Amino acid sequence: MGGRTHAVTSSKVVIGRSRDCDLRIADLNASRRHAELQKDGDGYWIVDLGSMNGTLVNGHRVERERLDDGDRITLGSTEIVFGRKSAVRQPPSDSASQP
Repeated sequence: MGGRTHAVTSSKVVIGRSRDCDLRIADLNASRRHAELQKDGDGYWIVDLGSMNGTLVNGHRVERERLDDGDRITLGSTEIVFGRKSAVRQPPSDSASQP
């Protein structure tokens, strides 16, 4: 069950089969321009772009849905797990490295 990680660096990310998509998925069941991930304030939304098979979040078909960490987005046969990671990581404390 491998996967890949895609960092979101812009306020809008178009997802689909087309070469002009920001996040391209090789899935014949996905539309060329299937959905768009949008950043709004401190939250993220997934918006269906009129796809043939629809966009599902946690198994429910949606037109536009606010995303939470761990939400499962299904586009065609492709599943994407949404998650936000902190940009700042703290180094381990000295006590953690002591025997």
